[in-house]
Amino acid sequence: MILFFLTAFGLGWLFQLLAVYSPFWLAATMWTPALGALLELKREGRLKPRPLGGDWRGLKTLYKATVPAAFWVALSCLMSFFFVGPNPYTPPTVRVYFLVPVEAPGWVVYAALPLALAAPFINALIVTFGEEFGWRGYLLPKLARRMGWIWASAVVGVVWGVWHTPAILVVGHNYGRP
Repeated sequence: MILFFLTAFGLGWLFQLLAVYSPFWLAATMWTPALGALLELKREGRLKPRPLGGDWRGLKTLYKATVPAAFWVALSCLMSFFFVGPNPYTPPTVRVYFLVPVEAPGWVVYAALPLALAAPFINALIVTFGEEFGWRGYLLPKLARRMGWIWASAVVGVVWGVWHTPAILVVGHNYGRP
């Protein structure tokens, strides 16, 4: 479990501190618990590569499910790049100035509406999946074998909260700018 915690906290806290420069670091941060879990599973020998010519149906299904969502994420990032003004909390030395004024014509607002409706689902399914996989999919069952589900759930909640500390202190995360 040491490799899991080193990856989740070491790399995760580094990415959270880098979030001052770009919000994309927060998205990368959310995948560090999954990376730690995968590294730990590989070390334990529970993550084995498939032989060539093996059953790839699950991988094909995953590919078919993620390509449309990845398209929407890319399109929403592109739209936000062109039509959203600079973040007022970003230091002046790293501000990015956009190609189109913030006041967008009406057709842009209507074109972006489907993206606004899809964005929370994309966030929940893709961006935050790394946290869920690491904390609930790996750490919770591992601790539950040692201390029971109730205590393991409490411990994972505290650990998860501590893991978010740099993002809360540096960029405000879900609580607004400090």
